[in-house]
Amino acid sequence: DDHFPDILGAYLITLAGVAFLRFVVGVCGDAIAVPETRTAAILALLSGAVFATLLAAAVAAAATIPSSRFYGEIFSDTGQIATDVSTLPQLGFVFLYLPGAIFAAASVASMAFVMRGRPDLPGWVANTGFVAAALLLFAGFFFMPLAALPLWVLAASVALLRAPGRSADAVRGRTV
Repeated sequence: DDHFPDILGAYLITLAGVAFLRFVVGVCGDAIAVPETRTAAILALLSGAVFATLLAAAVAAAATIPSSRFYGEIFSDTGQIATDVSTLPQLGFVFLYLPGAIFAAASVASMAFVMRGRPDLPGWVANTGFVAAALLLFAGFFFMPLAALPLWVLAASVALLRAPGRSADAVRGRTV
């Protein structure tokens, strides 16, 4: 059995969680200094950190069987996991789709609130952020709403890169 793709995928998804944290800091770092957006910025940062942690836990749980088999083959250890009854991979989905999606929604909604007052960003960035946050709340029932997170982050990233001002002055409502 080739378990390398599963383990590589686990690493890449975990790195995506780190990239998400960098995105949240980029959006909200300067907004902490602004009284009108401080609470939303702190909530975005904290809920984003919890989401990234839950994402890493979900990936670790889901990758338990492939990792156990992979390392068992290397070290001639048959492993401790009965693969036909293991619930760890299912627990990974629970981490991601239930609390993970809720914390992702809180982070996205808070970032959208921070972005709403920025004159250097088009209004659709914040509005689609609120829609993405609402969709994320349904990830526990359907798989597809989770796709709203990377799609919105990608769209918001492009808008942020094209914005004329990316400083605390822009967050306060003045372009630089």
